[in-house]
Amino acid sequence: MSVCWEWIRLPGTDRLLDIRLKNKKAGTEARSKAGLGRVPDTKPSHPLTDYVGEYEHPAYGTLKIGMKDNQLQFDFHKIKLPLAHFHYDRFDTPNDEENGKWSVSFSTNPQGDIDKATMSLDEAR
Repeated sequence: MSVCWEWIRLPGTDRLLDIRLKNKKAGTEARSKAGLGRVPDTKPSHPLTDYVGEYEHPAYGTLKIGMKDNQLQFDFHKIKLPLAHFHYDRFDTPNDEENGKWSVSFSTNPQGDIDKATMSLDEAR
């Protein structure tokens, strides 16, 4: 017995493909601008281990920052990428075509402890 599949072109698929290609182009252009405004020769304000933890947002869920081979690791909604120091307390993931480029900026509380991570979701992908 053999099985044969026929694929039917659905109405609207050209429009969806056009949208997908425009989004892909926009993402590529946005990632090419990454690094603008970087202040060179800065260092994080804390040892890398101080940034490790889980940062909770009521709507977007949990951002996990881990450590692997002396490098911070980004884990958000099953996207796992290494983080590299950008400047000050900002760290970026690599420029990844599939998962986008993510930036995380960390803040401290009045006692000087890292207590908050901020991501700009509209620029993330």
